[in-house]
Amino acid sequence: MINSIILYISDNIWLITTISIFIFIISLLMIPYLLIRIPHDYFTKSYVKPEKIQHPVLKFLELVIRNTIGLLLVVFGIIMLFTPGQGLISLITGLSLIDFPYKKQVERKIISIPKVLLVINNIRRNQKHSDLLID
Repeated sequence: MINSIILYISDNIWLITTISIFIFIISLLMIPYLLIRIPHDYFTKSYVKPEKIQHPVLKFLELVIRNTIGLLLVVFGIIMLFTPGQGLISLITGLSLIDFPYKKQVERKIISIPKVLLVINNIRRNQKHSDLLID
């Protein structure tokens, strides 16, 4: 089993490298954009998400698109933990887009890691946005 995995990786090293570079470039472009869109008080207990879309079909479509993008970011974030890229930041951004039980607790736990918060706030400051607040 392990030999077949090693053989598969060695046969497809150029494909894996190309995908890794592609994910890295996309993450460099998308992650800062998504991080500045997070409201500065998103990780506080008092934050209430505003309802922007009222029509049920559009609301469902937004839910599907947001969860799909979030899931892709989580998958790419996990991949980038082992390849070049911004793995933790991609994971956090993806988790903030996906709807699942205990979402806020997981997000707060990850965002409260000092180095993660520092990197995110530095990206936000470079884009002239305020730092994220945490309870």
